[in-house]
This record gives sequence, structure tokens and C-alpha cells, in this order.
Amino acid sequence: MRNSLFRRIAGIGLTAFVVLGTASCGGASPRNTETTQNAVRNDEGNTNPEDKEDDQGSKPDNGQIDKEAKENEDSPDNSSDKEFEPIRQSFSDEKEILRYLAGDWSYIYPKSDSVYASLSISEDGTVTLVRDYDNASCSGKLSFKKNNSDAQGPDGFSLKLNNIEKFIPGNENVPNGLSAISSGDFYIGTGKGSDCLYLEEVGNGDTWISMHVLNPYYNENDMNPQIKWLFTRKNDRADELQPAKNRKFYGFAWRSEGDGLYFQDMTPLESEEYEDYSDRHFLGARFRMSNDVGVRFYSYDSSLDLSRLVHEQTIYDEYPFEMYSVETDENGRIISLTEVERALYDIYDMKDLDPEFSVSDDGRVFKYNNCTFKLEDFGCAATAIMDCVKVGNWIILDCHVNPHIGQYLFFNTISGWVELTIEGSNLVWKGDDLSTAVYSNYDGIYDIWGNYIASVPEGEIFDLSLDGDYVEAQYSVFENNKDKELTGRFEFENVDKEMFAYFEYLVSRRNREWNSFIEMAPENAAAFIMVNPPACISNHIPYIRTYKEGALDKVAVISLKDREKIYLGPLGMQDYADGGEFYVTEKTDISAFAVTVPEGMPVDNLVIRTSAGRDELVWDVFQISGRTPQRSVFLTSDTTDDAASAKPSSEYDLDGGIPFSYKSHPYSYVEDDEEFALGNYYTIEINDLVKRNYPALVKALDRFSDKSEEYLLNFFKENQSEIREMFKDGARLSYESDQYFDPVRADGRVFSFEIQDYTYLAGAHGFGGFVGYNFDPQTGKEISFSEVLKTVDGLPNIIVNELETQNEDLSEYFKNCPGDRERLLKDIPRRLEDNARYLQWTIDYDGIWVYFEDYAMGSYAVGMQKVKLKFDDYPEIFTDTYNNYKSSSVPAIRGIATEAKDAPVTRIVSADPANLWDTSESDDGN
Repeated sequence: MRNSLFRRIAGIGLTAFVVLGTASCGGASPRNTETTQNAVRNDEGNTNPEDKEDDQGSKPDNGQIDKEAKENEDSPDNSSDKEFEPIRQSFSDEKEILRYLAGDWSYIYPKSDSVYASLSISEDGTVTLVRDYDNASCSGKLSFKKNNSDAQGPDGFSLKLNNIEKFIPGNENVPNGLSAISSGDFYIGTGKGSDCLYLEEVGNGDTWISMHVLNPYYNENDMNPQIKWLFTRKNDRADELQPAKNRKFYGFAWRSEGDGLYFQDMTPLESEEYEDYSDRHFLGARFRMSNDVGVRFYSYDSSLDLSRLVHEQTIYDEYPFEMYSVETDENGRIISLTEVERALYDIYDMKDLDPEFSVSDDGRVFKYNNCTFKLEDFGCAATAIMDCVKVGNWIILDCHVNPHIGQYLFFNTISGWVELTIEGSNLVWKGDDLSTAVYSNYDGIYDIWGNYIASVPEGEIFDLSLDGDYVEAQYSVFENNKDKELTGRFEFENVDKEMFAYFEYLVSRRNREWNSFIEMAPENAAAFIMVNPPACISNHIPYIRTYKEGALDKVAVISLKDREKIYLGPLGMQDYADGGEFYVTEKTDISAFAVTVPEGMPVDNLVIRTSAGRDELVWDVFQISGRTPQRSVFLTSDTTDDAASAKPSSEYDLDGGIPFSYKSHPYSYVEDDEEFALGNYYTIEINDLVKRNYPALVKALDRFSDKSEEYLLNFFKENQSEIREMFKDGARLSYESDQYFDPVRADGRVFSFEIQDYTYLAGAHGFGGFVGYNFDPQTGKEISFSEVLKTVDGLPNIIVNELETQNEDLSEYFKNCPGDRERLLKDIPRRLEDNARYLQWTIDYDGIWVYFEDYAMGSYAVGMQKVKLKFDDYPEIFTDTYNNYKSSSVPAIRGIATEAKDAPVTRIVSADPANLWDTSESDDGN
């Protein structure tokens, strides 16, 4: 079958190539550097590269590759495969090449077996080209030259064609005698019944030749050049060439056929290179022919998994024209097939070389290989780079902002730019896996995506460490004129590890990063889904289709198979083809949609069709996880089954989070250009996606904000006379009424938060306290204490005991001041009167918080205090109404609540103390 297939090429049999080199065209040529000492050549031009990483990041046995290559080329009689016979041909200079090529050749349509033109080559390099369908002709010169000083012979071609105006559409406007030049790589090979010459234009620009003369597919609406040109001619070789057995080698895939590929043996000519745009330092290679120019058919072994190829569809193209690392078994069948990564122009990417990087003494300049970056080039708030460290494909720049906070710039060595910026301190990760990274920001702990993990009860974190599934925080509290160091231990769930692997591919677009990502996928995965991917990923998504006008959410779908069809449509639609448009995608393609992703009942389907429509997966569009910040998942039949079983019910709606944002509104009371008082209040905005589900809650939160603003304005009004009197006496101290919002719980059962209130009346110090709010999201009414607790018997002792257990300093204080402890015990029952009317408390996911203001413990120095009483610890006093989560599944409120940027400062200006209501907004604030 193979013989007849190849004879369809202009009536000729098997053809083949060999790579000889590189030349530039239409623009700047790639760098040529000295070949490394890793490439040691023998007298016949063989290359023996030392052990190096292949394009998957692994290290193939190149010693075996070279050993087998040397046996096959230099000592065929010693080869383990006696049927394998090298086809020797030397092309050490231009004359030898032209002598071999002299004759008539047929130029084949790259996507079919028909002839587009004929090419006649003379021994002096003179050529004549005649187009088949209209006999348009031109003539010129074909030459071969040595571009790389280490090449054994010519490694590049140059083709000049004259009088090409007949090949140009609309040639009436083209001057007579138009000439064009192209240059690049050439390949020569031979097989049963035919020889071939393959030319590939290389460079960063297009020529008249690639656009028109040798472009059978030119279309004025699609002006893509045709840069790969295949010429064939008949030869007298009658024997089928046998494949090499038990061998590893680099092969150029000339042609595909059903159950295998036709390969020509190639040898890499290696050199150190720098990528033009990213300045990445890598080991590059220009492949050249070995002394064996034969092209042989290699069938696939039945165990070979071709789906792991990034560009899987290419091997099924009529002419793949790609380079692979190949391994065969004892029968000459392919048992391993790996793509060799292309880098720039004609250079292949064999492996990364260690970059050179440093920071200037003043910390303002970062040097990476041959590039220099000023800190301000990265658009960050940092003042200096304190340190830098390389982790995988990243160089992390540790930058200083202020004594409490810094910035970490994640500089990617493949893209040559900062792809991720984190604001925080104490960044730490496991091994070289940055997806495990956590960092602190004052008292809070966050993962690499900015998801909230936990916070210490007070003070500021100064060190973090990872221990299994836990993160340990060292933090300090200033007491009694000295710092006291404490330790907190918190469970850490590393979510979206796969999303970080995809992020690495997205910024590099390299095969090896894709394969690292795809190794995480289940065998039956059809797609990878991200719901609201972080900005560092969204910024690399080229196009987002609007599915719902005004939608704020994004759903990104990455195809894991070629020829997939993706459709997004209404929930429950049966005939998707008639109801909407399918998008046909290839492996690695990303499709993104602007769509509403509900917390409750899904309203849309995501449909993935694979294998030409034989398999279909339907995934209801909803939050991937409502209890953790996870936002990515591989789509499999199991995933869709899980999604179906997890479709929201009334119970799910109650557990689902209520995303919201809160914003501070600062005010300033000014008289005669003097700031008499300042303060703020908060507004709370439920996410538009779920707002319609909780109208009563929205009204309750609006009332809360209105009352908070009214309270602040009354504070200014009631104190204006006293403030004016104080300023007249020379004490220029502004009164303050400051609030700090702290979210606690937000789901279908409870919407809870507390306000820390601080009032300062120009005395020795201010007064701080808490106000707790607990709303039923369904009714908008505040939840009563009796709905949470079955009894308050014994509650004072429980509260005081937990205060001492959870706060060592307070425990020590009570030992020294037992009278204050007794006074607190006696005071709590008063606070519990009238359904805990005088107690400040909130409902968390796993318990309640109880709050105490300044002086509640006796001394002002003890400060405000809060204590958690967990449901599971005291089942005898708590109802089961709000104990709805296991300890391992408690949601992170910081992933549900978002702090918005402060509103502009509102200035209250009054020339008359009786009139405080002449207000104007200023941008003096945040």
C-alpha cells in the first residue's frame, strides 16, 4: 500500500529530506553563536551531543542516540539490525549539491499530490520555473551557502527569481522585470522510487516568492505566505528501505500514512542562543542531515499514546514537516514519539540554559541575561529589590514597599516579563512548586491566587512556614512595652494547582509546559474549565465572547483534544446544533465567555463534543466550589456526573455563599479651613448575580448603611460646639468616629458581620467597642440570640474560660487581677438579659463570636477582646440551626467578601455652626 501511495506524487515513488541549515529572509537574521563544546564531530560530520533535556524537559538517552547513529552510519556491518542499510550521500560543498540536484523536479501542492509547477536545475545553479496551469515562467539562480561556521557543508539556500510579474495577481500594476529573493533551510532525501528537495523560507518577513510565486493558495482576503516547498523527481531505487530497530534518533517527519510516519535521520548542530524578544538563554539546534539520507517508514506500536503530542493533528497531515525525537523497538516500530520544540526562525529549542541575573547595589535595576530593567519598568509600588531567587521558570524579585509590606514580582524566564505581582510578606512554598505558595499581609494569610486562608487573632505576622497540610504563622504582639512572639497553626488546602500549571503554559506557549500541565489531567479529560480565572491568566486570553450582555463573570474552556466543538447555551436544551453556534477548537485552544455564573440554580449548559461528535459532555455552568475558593476543574464524564448530582436544591441554596463587597465612606467636618472632626461609615453591596435572590437582605443592609451615615452626621452635629470651644482654647485635636468592617459569615442562612467602632473626643485616648449584626438573608430580620442558643445556663463561665484559653496574656492578667475576672463573670448575665440585648455577638460558620469593649475586663490596657465558642465544643447549649459545616469544609469568608476601594472623602463645610449640611466631595481621600 505504501508504494502505491507514494507513486501518486507526480508518478514518482518515495521521497525524503535532510536539514542542512539556515538563512534569513525579508528581515533580521537570527543570531549565530559559537557551537558549544557539547557537540564533538567525527571525521564524517557526525555530532555527538552530551546528555541534554528534550522538549518535554526529560533527558533522552542521547548517548544511545549517538551510539546507534554512529553504528548505523560508520559501521553498518556492526549494527544489531542487518537489514538496515544507510543510504550514503556527501554534500560537503555547493558543487556536490548542485551536481546531485541537476535535472527536472515537480513542485507539489503542499496539501495534495498534484503538481503546481516544474523546476529545472542546472549544475551551475541556473533554474527555470514553469507554472503548470498557465505556463507562466521565470528564471533565476539557486545557490547554497554555509551560514554557520561549524557546519560541515552548506547549511542554507538562496533562491533568486527574475521576471516574476506574471505570478503576481493584478500584474498590470507590477513593473516588468520584477525580481525577488528568498532564503532559508533546505532538505534533501531519497527513498524508493523518488528523491526530494524541500525548501523552507526562514526569517521574519514575507517575500514575493512565498506570497505569490510558490503560493498555490494565495487569496487577497487571506494573505498567508506559503513558506514550505516540496520538489520531487523519480529515481531508480527499487528496494523498500528498512527502518532502524532498537534505536533512538532525531527524525524529520516527511510524510504521514495511516499507521505511521516516514522519517529521515537528522543530527542537531547545537549552539547557545538568546531568544530575540524574551532574551531567554537556551541550547538551540539547527538540524542537518547525517550521512544517511534515506527516508524510511516507521509504524506506530499499538501501545503508543499519540494524544500526548501537543500538536497531535500534525502527524495526520499529508506532509507534517516537523522534527521529532523517535524511539523504536526490536521490530522498528515507534514506541516513543516526542515533538522537538521550535524556538525562533529555523532554530530548535533543546533545553533551557541557566540565566544570568542580578540586582544592582541600590536595588533599582534588575539584570537578566543581556537585558536591563529598571524597577519602574514593571509599574510596581516597590522602592527597591531586596533579593531575587530562581524557581523553575521563574525569578522571584522580593521588593520593599514599607516596613510592613512588600511586593513579589514573578519574572518569567520564558516570556521575559513580570507575569504576576503579589503584595505581601513572608512568601514561602514547598520545594520548587510555586502553586503551594502562601504569603501574609499584616495579620492575614493568603495563597498564591490571593485566596484568604486564615488570620492570626491579633498582631502582625513576621514569618510563615509550611508543614504538610498546615501553614504555621509566627506573629508578634506589643505588650508591656515589648514584643511578644506567638505561633498560629492553620489548615491549608492547596486549590487550583492545575491552574498554575496551565498559567505556566499560557505565558510560555511551549510544548514542555503544556505536557507538565496535561500530566495532571485524568485520562478521559476532554477540557479544562476555569470560572473567573485571576487577572494574571485573564490578561493572556486573546478574546472573550459575550454570551450575556453585562455579565461580570468569565468562563474559560481549554480544549484537551483536537477538533473539539464547544457550545454554551440555555440549560436543558436538547438540540444544541439548532439552538446556538458551536466553536470548533484544537488542542490547547482557549474559548472564553462572558456569562453569569450563579451561586444557586444553573441556567446555562456548557457542551463539549469530541471525536467528531461521537462523545458529548454537558456541564451545568455554576460555581465549581461554594465552600472553597477553587475555580478550575478538568471536565470528564465523572465531573459532569458530579455536577448533575450536585445541582442546587433548597439545601444547596442555603449553603451557597452570598458574594458581596463593602466600602468605607470617609467624612471630614471642616470649619474655617480647620478639620474639626472626621469619621466614616460603610455601605454593603450584594453581588448583582445573587442580589435578586435576597431582596429582603438588600433592604436590611441599605437601612444599616443609612443609619450608619445618620449616626456619623449626628456625631458631628452634637459635638460641634464643644469642638469649636476646644479649638478656641488652642487644643487642635480632631474628634473621631471611626469604623472598621469585619465580615464573618455570608450564606443562605446567615449574613453576619461586626463593626469595630472607635471614638476619640480629644482626651488621653479613645474608646473602642464592637457592634455585631446577624441577618436572616431570606427575611432581612436580625437573628435573635435564642435562635442560636438553647440555654444560657453556664454561659458566663464558658465565655470567661474560653477567653483565658484563647488569650494567654488575658489569662495572666486575670491571675494578677482576680477581681476583674469576677467582675466580668458577674457582668455577663446582665448582658444576656432580654435575649442578650446588651451582648455583642456574631454567627460564624462553625460557632459564634462574643465581643467585649474597652474597660470590659477592667483595665483599659487589656483593650477590646473577642472569643469564639464553637458549636461542636458545646452541643449542649447550641441549637442545630446554624451548625451546617464540617470543620474541614468551613468556607473562607475572605473569598466571599471583597473590600472595595474607599469612596472619596466627603467634606462637610460650615461657616455657621448651626448649618452642617453644606457638603462637597473631595479627592483628598483614598
